[in-house]
Parts: sequence; C-alpha cells; structure tokens
Amino acid sequence: MARSSSHTTLASDGSHSPSEEDGKGKDHADDGIPQVQLLPIRAPTGRRLSVLACYLVQFALNVAMNGWMFEMPSAFVPEHLRSALGFPTWVTGVLFSSFTCCQFIGSISAPSLASKHGRLMVLYIATLVYSITTVCVGWSGSLATARPLEVLFLLFLFGTVMSLCAGINMVLSFAVIFERVPGYENRTSGIRLLSYLGGGIFGVVVGGGLYDIGGMYLPYTVAGAFIFADLVLMNWVFGSPLAARRVQRPFSVREIDHSSMMATTPSSHEQEDHDDTSSEADALLGAQESGSLQLSPFLPHAYSEYDSSRFVVSDVPYVLMALLMAGSALGFVQPLLAEHITTMLGLQKSVEVGMVFAVLLTSVMLSSLLVGSHADRGYEWPCLLTALFVLFAAFLLVGPWSLLMGALDKLTYALGFTSWIKRVNVYLRGVWVSLLSSLVCLGAGLALCIVPGLPILIKALRTKTHLDKMQVSNTASMYENASISLGAAIGAFVGGFLVQSVGFSNAAVIYAIVYLSVGCAIHSYFHRYRQTTGGSAMMCSEADDR
Repeated sequence: MARSSSHTTLASDGSHSPSEEDGKGKDHADDGIPQVQLLPIRAPTGRRLSVLACYLVQFALNVAMNGWMFEMPSAFVPEHLRSALGFPTWVTGVLFSSFTCCQFIGSISAPSLASKHGRLMVLYIATLVYSITTVCVGWSGSLATARPLEVLFLLFLFGTVMSLCAGINMVLSFAVIFERVPGYENRTSGIRLLSYLGGGIFGVVVGGGLYDIGGMYLPYTVAGAFIFADLVLMNWVFGSPLAARRVQRPFSVREIDHSSMMATTPSSHEQEDHDDTSSEADALLGAQESGSLQLSPFLPHAYSEYDSSRFVVSDVPYVLMALLMAGSALGFVQPLLAEHITTMLGLQKSVEVGMVFAVLLTSVMLSSLLVGSHADRGYEWPCLLTALFVLFAAFLLVGPWSLLMGALDKLTYALGFTSWIKRVNVYLRGVWVSLLSSLVCLGAGLALCIVPGLPILIKALRTKTHLDKMQVSNTASMYENASISLGAAIGAFVGGFLVQSVGFSNAAVIYAIVYLSVGCAIHSYFHRYRQTTGGSAMMCSEADDR
C-alpha cells in the first residue's frame, strides 16, 4: 500500500508552498485511507512553543503526582498501621515491599504492553485505574467497623493494583520525553526529579495535614482526583488513542520530532530512528578519532578505544546495581523512619513528620540542580560512584550517631549531671542534628545516583543496539524504574525485619556497611579498567598536561 511522503514548507512570507511530491500525495487522497496531515518543517514559533509548554506542563504534573503518591504514605501510613490497627513494624515493611514489588512488575511489563496495544492506550488505562485504586486505598484504610486483618487485606489488594499501574505510568510517561531530548538527558533527568520531589514535598506536608483532619480517606481522595485531572490533561495534550488515525491534528505532540522540529509521518519514525542511532554512534567515534571530542576518564565505555561490546554486559549491571541500592535506601527510610521519629523525638502530628521528610526531598531537589548540569559535561560515572559513599555516610549518621548520643545521655546521668542535661537536653539536640544531617546526605546520594543513571542506560542502548528512539526510551526507563522498585522492595522487606530484631539504629549500621562494600566493589571495577586499558579514555586535557 502506497504511503504519501510529501512535505510542506513555509515560504519566506509565512505561507505554505507545496513540494514537488504533493501531486503524488493527492493521487491517494480519495483511496478511502485516512491520511496523516504533515507538519511544516519549520512550524510557527508561537504555536511550536505552545505545544512544548503544554507537553512539559503535563509531564511535570504527571511526575509530581507520582512523587505525591510515593512519598505521602511515609508521613502517616506506618503510624496508622501501628497505632490505629496495632500491627508490628515488620508488617509495615512487608506491606510496603509488596507495593514496590508490584511497581517493579508494572515497570518491566510496560514496554511489552505498549508495543502490543499502543503506548497511549496503555498509559491512559493505567492512569485511570491508578486514580480509582488510589481512592479505594484511602477508603479501605479508614474503615472503622472492619477488623484489622480485613483492613490490612484491603490495603494490600488495592495498594498492589495501584502500585502496578503506577509502575506502568512512570515508565511510559518518562519514556515519552527522553526520546526527544538527545544530548540533554541529565538535565531532563534533573527536571524530572525536581517535579517528582515537588509533588513529594506537597504530599508529605499537605497529605499529613489532611490525614490529621479526615483520616486516610481525605488525602487519598484528593490525590485520586488530581490523578484523574492529570489524565484529562494528558488526553488533551496527546489526543485520544482511539482517534490516532484522524486527520486534522497538525500539532499533536505525538507527531513532532522535538529534537529537530522536523515534520514526519508516524510511519517514517522507525527508519529515521535507526538512521539517527547509527549516525550518532558514527559521529561520536569520528569525533574521538579526530581528537575533537573531550572524553572523561569515567565516560561510558561505548565511547572509549576498546572492545565496546563489553559495554552492555559489563557496565550496565553496575549501573543497575547502583540504582537498586538507591531504591533500597528509599525502601528502608520511607516506611520505617516515621516510626523512629515518633519514638525518638516525640512528634505526634502527621504534618510534623511530613515536614521532616520534606527536608529529605528538599535535599534531593537542590542536589539534582547541580548534578544534572555537571553530569552532562561527561562526569556521569563520578556522580554515580560518589552516590554510594554519600549514602554510606547518611546511614552512618542516622545509626551510630544516635547510639553515641544515647550512650552520652546515660553517661551524664550516671555522673550526676541530671540538672545540666535537663537544661541543655544534649541527647535530643544530638538526635536532631544526626537526623537532619543524615537526611541531607541521603538526599544528595539519591540525586547523585538517580539523575545520571537513566541517561547512561539511554546512551548504552543508543550506541549498542538497533532499537528505535521509542524502544530505547521505553527500555531504559523500564530498567531504571524496575531497579529502583526492586531495591525499594528489598529495602522495605529486609529493613522491617531488621528494625524489629535489632532496632532502627543497628539496622542503619548494617545498611551502611552494605553501601560501603558495594561502593568499593564498583569503584575497584573502574580502577581495574583504567589500568588494563592504559588510560585510553582519559581526557585530552590530561594527556596534554603530561
């Protein structure tokens, strides 16, 4: 079946002038086949910017809603399970672990579902179910007449479905934008993290306040309404997937190649994506051979002078391990730190606990501003390696430091300085200092790991596979979200049992040892690589200095 390949250009006065092939396209106009209206190669600036603005607003709102839903439960759900329902700490860990396991399943199944049923269709259905089950989670948690086990079962049932749809939503919504920003992946990853954390801060503070007013039902109902509003905005920006073959959608976001603003038909994307991928790899290798490309010693090995087939099998597992460790930190802190705060610091209101978590999210937000621009200069791997050691310091601060302050408290009481302790309150102030310092380090470590992680995976798939842009973005986003979700499941599950057995501070010490070991292992891998390759991937400026 013949397909029209006509293009329309803008004349100097702004009018449209058809190309020579328009006559061929008109021959097929009456075939009864819906024709896709082609975009001008240089669309009017105002309309183009309005499309991009709508697209970015929708993307930011969608990411913010995910941040809201993932961070809000940490403000009051663990305390609700413990005080209102009477469940021990390990139940909280298992429940949150089941949620993140379902998010992991949704992440790994999203690309295959999108390829079979269409990315927009899967994204819309997942977002709709996401909105409905969010309201159901709040409803089930606020049942006053049901027995605790019945409430727990309903929370598990609706929460797992909600997490499954959330995983699909995150992978597909993230993939849409990353395929359109070649060369700016780290900055875009930083913007994504900013939107996520903005929603997270709003969720833990406002969600905690709504919980104090109306229980679990009120914050989850408000969140479900916002998710549905995001679905409506998504349908307005991208259009209905059922009407994807309609004509007269000249500035649909789905039909614009934002990297070059070239107008193409959807049927031509696959060939162009393959050509762009191969040409990008050839350009990188040619620039390196000519000496015009400044290479970092930690730049992904696909751009260095050695057998680059080792890249996929050697480097990507280390990236996924780092992302898994970042997810494990989130899984440990989110469900378990709230109970530690209430017992150690005496905070009773959920909004106060939410403000403590806002310190963590603010730290990630400010750190991501610096990490994104720095990683785009070729320092993705140093950021990723530094992240694990910063996370080690975070767990070291919240664990042994709290034990040290407790020992100091007992020692001062034994020496008879009771009145001085009551005046100065050394123990409480020491716990606050260690807690806030740990949250700042934890936020910086998460930003250093998550921001460059996805761009590294995207570059690996672009240079070493024959996938098109959509498949690359879907697969890389699936890898990242699946690793973080799996790590969060492991962190919540193992952390719940460790806290129940040895206490929060001792469990944090164990986690700190694990992060130090993994960080040293990944660092030793790159140290051995630089020795075996003779420093062939070192920066040109360093070679000039020698």
